[in-house]
Amino acid sequence: MIKLKKLLNEKAELGGAAIETIRMLTARNNHTRARADLARHMGNKRLIKAYEGLMYVEDVLGHATDTRRAMAALDKLLFAWAAKKFSNIDVIKSAF
Repeated sequence: MIKLKKLLNEKAELGGAAIETIRMLTARNNHTRARADLARHMGNKRLIKAYEGLMYVEDVLGHATDTRRAMAALDKLLFAWAAKKFSNIDVIKSAF
């Protein structure tokens, strides 16, 4: 019988198509959209809203320079959650 603890701790893999989408967004310098996409794949609504708000601020300002501190703080949360959820975190990080 499979133990409940093992089921709860089992990590999934993010699919190759999702990783390729993130890689393509990053290649087009759409880093915030790529991070929001990863948050969507994780199902983290708070991070999705945070990155969407950041994208709105970037659109209003016309650049992302002034949002770097917020992006760095959100990135710590995003990659910590992704490391807990996905087993292929190294491949995910390499897409960024």
